[in-house]
Amino acid sequence: MGPLAASGTGAGEEEGCSQTGIAFETRADFGSKAPVGTTGEPRLRRIAARLSLEYARRLFSGQQGIGDQTPNEVIAEGLQDGYFQDYGRRASGLEAEFAGIDYIDFRF
Repeated sequence: MGPLAASGTGAGEEEGCSQTGIAFETRADFGSKAPVGTTGEPRLRRIAARLSLEYARRLFSGQQGIGDQTPNEVIAEGLQDGYFQDYGRRASGLEAEFAGIDYIDFRF
C-alpha cells in the first residue's frame, strides 16, 4: 500500500472521493505563519476533517505523481483552507504547517 492508501481502497473509492471529498482524521504537529501577536508554534493536534472535492482530486493526482504538490502538501493546504480558515471566513493570512505526522486515517 502507498503512504495514503487504506485497506480496501480501489478505483471505486477513488472515483467516489473525487466526487464528494474525503473524510479523515489525523494527529500531527500543526503550526502556522500568522500575523504578529498570535502563536504559531507547532503543537500536536488531533483533527477530524473533510478534504473538499477539489483537494480530494489533487490528493489522488499527487499520489500518482501528477502535479507539483506532494500528498502531504495537498493535505496541509486543504486543512489550512477548510479547517483553519473556514473557506475564507476567518484567519485570513494564516499559513498552516503540517509536519510530524503520527497517523492519518482516511474514510472512503
